[in-house]
Amino acid sequence: MTKKEAVRKIREMDEDKRRIMMLKLYGSNMVTNFKRLLAGLDREKPGIYKKAYKDFKGIIGAIDKKMEEVL
Repeated sequence: MTKKEAVRKIREMDEDKRRIMMLKLYGSNMVTNFKRLLAGLDREKPGIYKKAYKDFKGIIGAIDKKMEEVL
């Protein structure tokens, strides 16, 4: 499947299913960023954990926004 086909399929998707799919995507990104954050703290690399924390906060904000739409 090409990127264009994937985007078209997502746009045709039911609104509730799209929200759930996006929440799943945000959740997996949140886990990845949290792991990077912990690894940076463990290795004592401030550049890594500062960036990972910034990304983590951004994902939390996106999840919060989507959850407000769902609720």
